[in-house]
Amino acid sequence: MNQETTTHQWLTGQQAIARISDKELANALGYQSPNVIQMFKSGQMTVPLTKVPELANALDINPGMLMRRLLQDADPGLLHAVEHCVGPLCLSDGEKKLI
Repeated sequence: MNQETTTHQWLTGQQAIARISDKELANALGYQSPNVIQMFKSGQMTVPLTKVPELANALDINPGMLMRRLLQDADPGLLHAVEHCVGPLCLSDGEKKLI
C-alpha cells in the first residue's frame, strides 16, 4: 500500500481510474449531492467506515485495502489492534504472489 499519497488523493486517483463521476459515486453511496464526494476528495470530510463496502464496490477496489487506509488515518492504534486480533485486512502484493 502506498502511503506516500494521502487517502483523499488516492481516492481521487481511484475514481479517475474507475471513470465514475462525483454524481454517480454519490448515488452509489446513497448521497443525493455530489458535494460530499468533493469533500472526501479534498480531505474536508472523512469517508464513514460504514460506506467502505459501497465505495470499494463503486471504485472496483479491495475493500480491505480501503478500510485499512481509512483506519490508519483515523486511528492507527485501532488498526493495529484489529489486525493483531484478526490478521491483516489486506494482503501485500508479495503476499499475494506467494499464495
